Amino acid sequence: MLNRDAERERAVAEAKMWGENFRENRRQNGELERSEKEDSPRETVKMLNRDLDRERAVAEAKMWGENFLEKRPHNTHAAGFALATATWYGPPNGHGTDGGACGFGNVGNPPYKSLIAAGNQALYKNDKGCGQCYQVKCTSNPACSGNSLKIYITDECPSCNGEPIWFDLSGTAFGALAKSGQADALRNAGKIQISYQSLRC
Repeated sequence: MLNRDAERERAVAEAKMWGENFRENRRQNGELERSEKEDSPRETVKMLNRDLDRERAVAEAKMWGENFLEKRPHNTHAAGFALATATWYGPPNGHGTDGGACGFGNVGNPPYKSLIAAGNQALYKNDKGCGQCYQVKCTSNPACSGNSLKIYITDECPSCNGEPIWFDLSGTAFGALAKSGQADALRNAGKIQISYQSLRC
């Protein structure tokens, strides 16, 4: 995009220079009529104003594009998704721990259905992250299905702050990221990289 803008500005500058040289040559050769000579300052002003408007539009487009790139998250893995670390805790087919730090009680029951996670501080947020939903999926292990799964933050993982974003999933949730029949193989990996994004519950 910036290269196209630079080429556009170069073309504008060259057009202006060509137009001025063309008029100067005609003026020297006496080819301009009196009426054109009288009108040429006004026409030149109009042309310059058009050029200034065009250059201003180009500058604004460049600024918008640079601001967009600056604000765009740098850790995106796919559209809307970012990278995180995932582990699991509790029984392999269980729901982590009942209640957890959020005090939700038996998270094996709806709406959680054991699809929960203990989050590091970036997710738990001093209990303000309790109940937040995330869409997670994994493709980093041969046993990963690549399918998306909705999970809930219901617990805190104080030992998970060694990574920027870390989901300590229930054994059930971790296994649900696997291909059919590969849940144990994925759990045996212990620690994997996943993709996640915030999701409305």
